[in-house]
Amino acid sequence: MNIRTAQNGYGTAQRNVGTPRSVEASVLGRITRTLIAAAQDRDTSYAAYVEALQANSDLWRIFARDLSSPENALPMDLRKQLFSLAGFVHDETNRILMSGAGVENLSAINMDILSGLSAAQPAQVTT
Repeated sequence: MNIRTAQNGYGTAQRNVGTPRSVEASVLGRITRTLIAAAQDRDTSYAAYVEALQANSDLWRIFARDLSSPENALPMDLRKQLFSLAGFVHDETNRILMSGAGVENLSAINMDILSGLSAAQPAQVTT
């Protein structure tokens, strides 16, 4: 994916931290931790919960935009799979907001992607 897109979309990510993968992993890890924590506190802070869901959805929208770019260097099959996941994240976010379901599916997807981005180590998100 594109480092500039991730940095522009999420200005709190540290700049000059290394590879595009490390920036994506950092942003995705932060958003996943926030999402899990907000889900645990949704009864007392529903606005923060909705914001966390929106931030996750926004990140996946950025990923989808980057995946559709001709400059994206990922193999086409992987791009298609990730683009499909981005669509699922959008639909699942809407379902969660409408039904009050949990964020387990979203956090599991994020953790799987974090694992892939981290390559050498399994992703660890603590709350």
